[in-house]
Amino acid sequence: MPCQPGMNSWVNRCLDALQPRACVACGFDSGNANICVSCRADLPWLGPCCDRCALPLAKAGDPACGQCLAHPPPFDASHAPLRFSFPVNRLVHGFKFRRDSAMGQVLSEVLCSHMTTRASECKTALPDLWVPVPMHRWRLASRMLNPAFFLAQRLAARSGSPLAPHRLRRSRHTPTQTGLGASERKSNLRGAFCWTGQPLKSLHVGLVDDVMTTGSTVSECARVLKRNQAGYISIWIVARALNA
Repeated sequence: MPCQPGMNSWVNRCLDALQPRACVACGFDSGNANICVSCRADLPWLGPCCDRCALPLAKAGDPACGQCLAHPPPFDASHAPLRFSFPVNRLVHGFKFRRDSAMGQVLSEVLCSHMTTRASECKTALPDLWVPVPMHRWRLASRMLNPAFFLAQRLAARSGSPLAPHRLRRSRHTPTQTGLGASERKSNLRGAFCWTGQPLKSLHVGLVDDVMTTGSTVSECARVLKRNQAGYISIWIVARALNA
């Protein structure tokens, strides 16, 4: 985070005037934004989806999918603006593994805009507290960035609700979830998180991550939060993977 946001903003305006930015999706001139208008419009928007898990619905207008009705997850709602497909997958990977700040700004802006739209048009109640999905300190040391923390910072600033960045912790280092099946992901994460803050006293907690694949990570986090008296848990992610 810049120590002098006003100076940072002034520098950005000067640089934009001298040399317009390149779109993170197509590479062409995007003016003073990090993504051009056409590419933003062409992003793979999620559309009508299950209120609980954010997977697309077979029939528009249903509140939840059959899987969530039969086996409700430990969280109460999910919010995602995008599908995890091209070019969103490239933006997420560029931000997560190369720390591309322009890609991170695009993803956070899309998620914050989605939050604002949900609050104003869909009358979605915003969280009382934002909690990012934590990264183990060893992995954080190697990557130098936790995308969930970056996104949660911006959601907290836009909404005005506080951020609890270090209360939910990954207490056990686990192998990466990439390449694991749904059952393997669940067993891999069992007991991997702990809550170190005060009891949540029925608060609405917004749990933030970049992508949801099978939902095993946010489910394990949600169980920990519920055990610590969270009243309602909503998941806020940039993108939902459809083929877990």
